Amino acid sequence: MPGQCRIRHTPVVAVAAAVLMMMMRLRAGGCKRLMHQVGARQSTLMSTTTADFLDNPAWHALSGAHADLARVVGGARQYPADVSMWGAMDTPAWDDMAELVAPGGVVALMRRTAAGPGEGWHVVVREPATQMVLAEQAALDIAAPTGVVELGTDDAAEMLALATLTEPGPFAIGTRRLGRYVGVRDATGTLVAMAGERFRGAGWVEVSGVCTHPSARGQGLAAALSAEIARGIRAGGDRVVLHVRQGNDGARRVYERLGFVVNAPIEVLAAVRQP
Repeated sequence: MPGQCRIRHTPVVAVAAAVLMMMMRLRAGGCKRLMHQVGARQSTLMSTTTADFLDNPAWHALSGAHADLARVVGGARQYPADVSMWGAMDTPAWDDMAELVAPGGVVALMRRTAAGPGEGWHVVVREPATQMVLAEQAALDIAAPTGVVELGTDDAAEMLALATLTEPGPFAIGTRRLGRYVGVRDATGTLVAMAGERFRGAGWVEVSGVCTHPSARGQGLAAALSAEIARGIRAGGDRVVLHVRQGNDGARRVYERLGFVVNAPIEVLAAVRQP
């Protein structure tokens, strides 16, 4: 999340984070009930309203726009490990989620109220965030940064390195597959800032992955790149949403200056499946 629901490195979380980094470098394991839905959306999808999507964005993304990426077991969904640790449930379905997450693996959930797991899971993060939406009248008149570039497959390793350094939220080598990403390179050609898209559905697209290298902070790059992504979302006919970790007042002020307003609280939960 942009500037946002960062997983704090308490001792327990540090262990989970280390496990996660290992998991993100492995292919997702199969299981007898696992359905890899790659290349085709589900034939029947629920009608998603704005309220539905904003209450449970990952679920509706994985059930709709990102259904071709979804790994599905019963009432649980999750992105492939090389794309994202985010998963989702419409109603609590932790037994189904256990089929998707290998022992020692991590799943992150985001929804208005995230139901805690039952036996066999250890919660490593449970923290509030603020959901913000871009006001329809917001001008977004901040100029795009000089030298802004579109980021793609060839940039994936640099994107992961920047996200690993700056920790904008869960990010993997294939996270760029979730939507458009733009960035800025310094005079040496090093990627020093980026922003992109993540969850989408019901006429909404989320701004995410906003981060700036410490050497390039103070230049307004995060705001300018966020605005660039938001303009592209609007141009596609969608509205813009993002999520900010509570306590990250600096990021929230940046987004407020761009025209984002608070919509509602939302909760982030990350849990490790016990061996």
